[in-house]
Amino acid sequence: LLSPYGEVKAPQRVASEVREIDLYFRPLPNLELAAVRPLGILGRMAASPNPSIFEPFRNPVSEDEICDCLGKLLDVRRSLQRQANRNNRRLSNEALPKLWILTPTASPTILSRFSAM
Repeated sequence: LLSPYGEVKAPQRVASEVREIDLYFRPLPNLELAAVRPLGILGRMAASPNPSIFEPFRNPVSEDEICDCLGKLLDVRRSLQRQANRNNRRLSNEALPKLWILTPTASPTILSRFSAM
């Protein structure tokens, strides 16, 4: 139906690039907040039962960098889902990582665009 109006390619391959997560953290079972309290805010983030992806930035983060971080999070989630499917298991919410983008400052505009805290 679209051929008269433009070029149609089906399927269209998406070139994937190698991306690296700065830090992937999986907490020990039954990790308690008291054990990581000396780490302050980092300890509170690590005390979550979920794995965590930490993406620290030295300078204020840009919208493109946030999108890259979100892409990495989705790649990890897809990988975990494929692994669960291969093992005929259901992926629990606790198995899904949380993304923590650490930046020295972020404008209210950027925060609102990504519904961030």
